[in-house]
Amino acid sequence: MSLFTLIGRVQDGLLLAGSQTNTHELSDLKRQAKRIMKNIKSTQPKVSIDAGNYMFHYLISYDIVYLVLVESSYNTGLAFSYLQELNEQFYQRYGDSMYQFDSAWACVSFANEISKLQAEFINPNSTKNMKRITEELNQVQDIIKENLSDIMSRGQSLEKIFQDSDKVRDQSMGFKKKAKWINTQAALQQYAIPLACISVVLLIIMFRYWFTS
Repeated sequence: MSLFTLIGRVQDGLLLAGSQTNTHELSDLKRQAKRIMKNIKSTQPKVSIDAGNYMFHYLISYDIVYLVLVESSYNTGLAFSYLQELNEQFYQRYGDSMYQFDSAWACVSFANEISKLQAEFINPNSTKNMKRITEELNQVQDIIKENLSDIMSRGQSLEKIFQDSDKVRDQSMGFKKKAKWINTQAALQQYAIPLACISVVLLIIMFRYWFTS
């Protein structure tokens, strides 16, 4: 069933939990999964991504994304049934506190619940899973399908956009500082002559007072 699972926040791409899978053959797919998680901008709650012999499925609920990698032959409805139950268990355990975490893998202990749930979904032909498939049939049509290569290229485009936006922001801050300094200089030049005249008058008054007293 699930080759690995990841849970993270949509808002900042922070990874919170995942299944403990160290299979070397899946290392590249796992890197791609992390990139997908960090670049999710879609408002679609259910998305399937074609990765050849594998499929990425993810579910978004309350700004939390649940992603699973399965073999392409695995039933799509059942994969989303798994993600939905994962969502319910995760929210039940962490509730609103999952928005307060500020470090990666803050919910690493949730891996035990992931493993138990994965075991329930290994055999798609079990009585319980067949019932789950039937219940998900009406929901499958709402799933958005995408291609992994498109997602990866989009991720590269997003990275470039972020880099460009950082450059523009830095340049804008530089222009603001420069404009502020120019305005300060103009103000000094504007009041320089009156201040000089006042200073001369004060010096004359002090000079007369000093020698006439």
